[in-house]
Amino acid sequence: MKFILDLVFYIIDGIKNLFFWSLDKFLGINIFEKLIFFTFIPAFFAVAFPVARYFIFDSYTYINNPLAIYMIGIVFLMPALSSAPSVWALAGRVIINAYYIFWVVYLHLSGSLSKAPYELIWGYYLNIIVPALFVLLSFLSYLIFRDD
Repeated sequence: MKFILDLVFYIIDGIKNLFFWSLDKFLGINIFEKLIFFTFIPAFFAVAFPVARYFIFDSYTYINNPLAIYMIGIVFLMPALSSAPSVWALAGRVIINAYYIFWVVYLHLSGSLSKAPYELIWGYYLNIIVPALFVLLSFLSYLIFRDD
């Protein structure tokens, strides 16, 4: 019984140490990197919500974002690239997000979302706004807090 109790306390202590280490790292980054972190909330909604809808059989049918998995990848890459505040990290962030925006716009303009006549809903626009925010905040972080 003592072994199990010691194991539980060891795990709880490890979780506590990980929490305080993460909090210390978060408080040590600049304001724009913190805003990038909080932009993950609308990024979650951009992944979860549909991007278009069409009317069939007296009800709306919703179309999900086929590029949602790439937004999840962007969410993982943004903090990974923040650890290297250089022009290469900025270039990587801008290229990845611009590429995503290009394909989101291309899907609509090419009619590839659906063969049925559809209308865009706010989830589509959120898929453009979130990467644009990532690019803007990355530029601000680099321009204001860069190491010369």
